[in-house]
Amino acid sequence: MHIILYILINTEKKIMTIKKLGLLKTGAELKITRLQAEALKHLYNWHKIKDRLNLSYLQFRRTLQPVLGCDDLVMIYCGNIWIGITPEGHRHS
Repeated sequence: MHIILYILINTEKKIMTIKKLGLLKTGAELKITRLQAEALKHLYNWHKIKDRLNLSYLQFRRTLQPVLGCDDLVMIYCGNIWIGITPEGHRHS
């Protein structure tokens, strides 16, 4: 799934065009480091995602979200908390 950002260009009180700015990758399309993948697996097991959210590991992996302005950081929802994972595998809530 891609999230497409659009901006409305307004000239002389008329909307002239909609400009496509770019695509953000999400989920399994995101490229992550081996350390991020290990941290993600740890979070999956630690937060008991299979039992609590009824998601397989692959489904959980597909919920990864990018962080605007931080190209290497990814965010994952673990039930009641969002956790960021750095390229070095450090987890931050």
